[in-house]
Amino acid sequence: MRAIAREGGQIYVGGVFTTIGGVTRNHVACLNEGVNTPTAWDPGANDLVDALAVTPTLVYAGGTFTGIGGKSRKYLAALDRGTGVCDEWDPQVSDWVQAMIARDGVLYVGGSFKMIGIEDRSFIAAFSLQDGSLTNWNP
Repeated sequence: MRAIAREGGQIYVGGVFTTIGGVTRNHVACLNEGVNTPTAWDPGANDLVDALAVTPTLVYAGGTFTGIGGKSRKYLAALDRGTGVCDEWDPQVSDWVQAMIARDGVLYVGGSFKMIGIEDRSFIAAFSLQDGSLTNWNP
């Protein structure tokens, strides 16, 4: 495991695995807390999931993947908590996302990237959880 997050009685995990609890899950899965069995949630990343953050409706995943939740997404994606399908949000991160946290209406991400879309953001960035826009925060 490389990442773990909890929300509403569910444990979301990410890493280099292709099975968990005897069930095929590529690099990202959801477990029912207490039962410790995988749920039907299966977004299937094509490479490492290194970071997770969960909100009431979405699971944000970061890593080295270029496809997840049935869509092409490089390094950062938002997944529906119910279906695992990738949201329309596409932040266009230039490289690997290795850490993240969602707090107080903001998704903070860290990694090896230098750009978010056409904006310079070296190694750390913040997005509004309300509309997905890149914030002005640029330390």
